[in-house]
Amino acid sequence: MKHAVLPALVLLSLSEAAAAPGFLPMCEGTYEIYSGTITAQAEGQTSMIQSPRPQGRGTLKVSQCGRQMNLTSDFELLLDQSMLEDARYHGQLDMGGVAREFTFDVVHPRLMTGKMEAAGQGLALSRGLKLVYLSGQAPDMKGCQDDPAEAALQSALSSPASAVVDAMQAHGLKPPANSSLSPGDYIWRTSDTDGSAKLAFLIGESGAIVPARRTPVTLEEICSGEAEKIDTPRRVLDFKIFTLDDSSHVFVRVIDLQTGRILEQREGVVSRTGSKAIGEAAASAMTELGSMPKVMSNGKRH
Repeated sequence: MKHAVLPALVLLSLSEAAAAPGFLPMCEGTYEIYSGTITAQAEGQTSMIQSPRPQGRGTLKVSQCGRQMNLTSDFELLLDQSMLEDARYHGQLDMGGVAREFTFDVVHPRLMTGKMEAAGQGLALSRGLKLVYLSGQAPDMKGCQDDPAEAALQSALSSPASAVVDAMQAHGLKPPANSSLSPGDYIWRTSDTDGSAKLAFLIGESGAIVPARRTPVTLEEICSGEAEKIDTPRRVLDFKIFTLDDSSHVFVRVIDLQTGRILEQREGVVSRTGSKAIGEAAASAMTELGSMPKVMSNGKRH
């Protein structure tokens, strides 16, 4: 792969939400690097080029309990974990005298998406990237801290987000009875900014909501290539909660995990505010959503 065509990442619309604590780190090994949309700005003009195609292969190494990653191809890029979002990484490369800023989001231990941004000589460039795992092994996480306790996650949830979680349980979305999983283990991303709360879950190939944090599927299994055991996440169940004119609004969307394309969305509205109203609005939206998952699974195929 040449430096001139170094791919950049396509950011999902979900990337504005912070990752849930206790996320799983990336698998180590060989990745296919895909180029995404290129956006160029010069002299007040903007042009976009759609170019989703493989650009070469690279090797990813994870260190410091997942706080650093090193991506090597015909370049070497050191990625540091964000202090604010566990699943986000930043790095910089100087190529041909131009500084290139990289931002990556861990979507799944076998998938990472993001973007490259560069500016110089009157040109600003943004390019999408996607890294797809091919082969390798789980990183060495011996001596690393365990995931935060469930109580810590629940206390971090805003009241609106908690109301949605309660509504999901009333809707029949509960962890398997024979597992030690809790509802918080399924939360992929959550945030509470700009007057709205956001909450996201992962949907596997089976159509079930799969664990996003602590999971019976070990990192070793995920990275070993035993794909038949894993219900690989393919879509996202995304909630946005806010109040407007003394009414509670809940938008629920199903989003393609790799492309960020909205596959279906519905809105629930209740003409009052408070946690109970938010739960009712969420229940209404979930009932109307044709592709709403019916169950939560342990993350394994059956």
